[in-house]
Amino acid sequence: MKFEISRSSGDVPVCDGAILESESEYFSVWTIEISTLEELLELSDSLGNLIISSENYSGGNKPSIEIYDTYRE
Repeated sequence: MKFEISRSSGDVPVCDGAILESESEYFSVWTIEISTLEELLELSDSLGNLIISSENYSGGNKPSIEIYDTYRE
């Protein structure tokens, strides 16, 4: 399954394996392919806290993963 992926801090590159899908003046859309629950857990183990949502910020229909690496409201 393809997910949009981002960091709370806004840092890029987002993570190993992430692909820059599109870029605009205001934000970039990074995606990552996750095929199994085990891959998702490995991603969480390597990156820390993840927020997984069925919605995304770019308005597309892909679910999203946010790497929660700094505080945000």
